[in-house]
Amino acid sequence: MIEKNKKLNAAEKKKLELLIARDTVNVYLTSTNGYWYFYQKKDSLASLTPKTNDQIEIEFDIRNLQNELVYKKQKRFYTVDKEDFIPALQDGVKRMKIGETVTFLIPSYSAFGVVGDGNKIGVNESLISTVTLHNINIKK
Repeated sequence: MIEKNKKLNAAEKKKLELLIARDTVNVYLTSTNGYWYFYQKKDSLASLTPKTNDQIEIEFDIRNLQNELVYKKQKRFYTVDKEDFIPALQDGVKRMKIGETVTFLIPSYSAFGVVGDGNKIGVNESLISTVTLHNINIKK
């Protein structure tokens, strides 16, 4: 089973890297948690980023690797690291500043993994999500 998962993860990584290589417009960054991302809108002046327990307001969508909409854009309030959310986005929002928009390429193991979401996202499905951080409510 471990070997099967390693092969599956390697194939998935190769598919995502090919998608990145075909994109001649955006500059992708690699996270240490196994997903890729690029800034659609970056704020180099702001310094505040969300931390654990902060409540943030985000807007995001979820697409498949063919860039087809799986879940339309929605707003959500999220308490950082304290609520169930897509693992890559739990980490990714902590890199963002208010007003920034970031697109994440998420391998299945950083999304819904071998179970999917029980609705529209299948097993072992990689995803694309574009997130805008609208507000940070800092919790002490």
